[in-house]
Amino acid sequence: MEIENATQQRILEVATNVFYQKGLAGARMQEIADLSGINKAMLHYYYTTKEQLFDKVFQRTFFMYIGSISRLLSTASPFKEKLWNFIDEVMDMLQKYPYIPVFILHELNQNPARISELFSESQAINFEEFKREVAREVRRGNIKKVKGRAIIY
Repeated sequence: MEIENATQQRILEVATNVFYQKGLAGARMQEIADLSGINKAMLHYYYTTKEQLFDKVFQRTFFMYIGSISRLLSTASPFKEKLWNFIDEVMDMLQKYPYIPVFILHELNQNPARISELFSESQAINFEEFKREVAREVRRGNIKKVKGRAIIY
């Protein structure tokens, strides 16, 4: 079981790099298998299709990015502190993982319905609460009127 988990992890790491660089359309299962040190049949044992493997990579990437944002925005910290922490987190993530925003945006452009599906499945960010918080800050005169999502995107 431990070897199986290690193999799956290696496949996901390799596939992540390949998908980041080439996207779904440009990636090839044979390349992922070769770079993972396994044959293509073994790759298909773990992930039946390229789309299935891509979905796993995309979801992990998306939730890693959104998860950190969600944690920051759901704290009880003052709004300005949240905003600065959000900016710091995004900048740190961009330095660590410069491919993520381009990868996510490209793939969402290819399949726009994906973002709705991911947000509805996860409830990753409570936009209603965040919009209320933004509205409170606008009423207090602390920020100009903006849509809550405009701060995130």
